[in-house]
Amino acid sequence: MFYDNSILYSGMIVFYENTNIIEVYIKDKNIDAAGSPNFGSHPWNDGNAAIGIQKDSGSATVAPGRNTLDPNWTATNEAWRFVPSGPAITELKWYEGPIADGIVIPDPNNDNQITVTPSTTTTYFAEVTYTLCNGDVIKESNSTTVTVDGQKTWNGSQSTAWENANNWTPVGVPVASDCILIPVTGNDPIIQGSTDGLGYDLEIEDGAVLTQQSNSTLTIEDVIIIKPTGDFEINDSASVIQIKDVATNQNTGSARVQREVAALNNFDYVYWSTPVETFDVANVSPSTPYYGMFEWIPTVDNGSAGKHGEMDLRFWQYGSRTRLCH
Repeated sequence: MFYDNSILYSGMIVFYENTNIIEVYIKDKNIDAAGSPNFGSHPWNDGNAAIGIQKDSGSATVAPGRNTLDPNWTATNEAWRFVPSGPAITELKWYEGPIADGIVIPDPNNDNQITVTPSTTTTYFAEVTYTLCNGDVIKESNSTTVTVDGQKTWNGSQSTAWENANNWTPVGVPVASDCILIPVTGNDPIIQGSTDGLGYDLEIEDGAVLTQQSNSTLTIEDVIIIKPTGDFEINDSASVIQIKDVATNQNTGSARVQREVAALNNFDYVYWSTPVETFDVANVSPSTPYYGMFEWIPTVDNGSAGKHGEMDLRFWQYGSRTRLCH
């Protein structure tokens, strides 16, 4: 600085000729020491400093808190941008994949910022268009890649067996921390009856099919997404276990759940229950008359703590909702 040469100022100013934007970058700005023979107890220039721009007519714009009238200030790793008033001469668009594909990502707040949640590693492109004062148009673009770790994509290159490590990209059967993507392939995945499938979340793309054979299990920590023409078939005695509560974990799409009962006598009954909130289990046996169906009412007071009802017809009613006996 002026008096104490051990105190340094580091910074730079950047001028953008096409947009007329000016940026000021400060790495380190201190106050010159007091106590010099010339200035006594006052720092050089009384410590005054400003960050701003000034027209030749005398009007100026100063960064907040960075005027000479403000209390003496210091700064480290600070930056300010001065943008001309009036209509913007730039337009920014984001694309998922190459710009030539034309898949534009909406900017709902029109603030040049987007939020993306890709299920696989994806490259995004930004393109800015400058319309200059003379009418010329300049376009510049750049890209960034969002890498998704723990991703397992079914490739079906070897067989239909879920448990075959080479049927997955990257190689390896999914574990509980993996995001699973099932696209359309020549071999649709099948979880065999002796297999316990695992994953963090599951997405079945349009046209793809995932089948669970009887006695198999699939445990998913988070959400299950089935695209409109995707198919998830869960055969009799197969189980899907979802760890997170559905209240905070909204699945999408439709799955086919098959349940079979054989060798029933006239007075036998089957207790059906569904974990899907809006599914009427009467649809499991649509030909059964209403008087052959009973709904369990667990809130009827049976005289004990919990009010869970008893094995008594007083606690059953004709019905067809989510708990059904017929």
